[in-house]
Amino acid sequence: MRTIIPGILVLILCIACNRNQSETMENLKNEIVKAEVEFNQMAADQGIPAAFEAYAADDAVILRGDSLIRG
Repeated sequence: MRTIIPGILVLILCIACNRNQSETMENLKNEIVKAEVEFNQMAADQGIPAAFEAYAADDAVILRGDSLIRG
């Protein structure tokens, strides 16, 4: 009996942690899909350069031909 209770507690903890991780992953996936949809809409409405300017990170690097475009 003494070993069953800690085992059950560990099992419950593992299940609880795994559930939160699944929910977090789903939220992250939804956030990515939302950003992609918004980027596509902005690119269609205002053009691809404007969409990249709005959505790219400040420290983004793009390879254009043989040169790098930073920021």
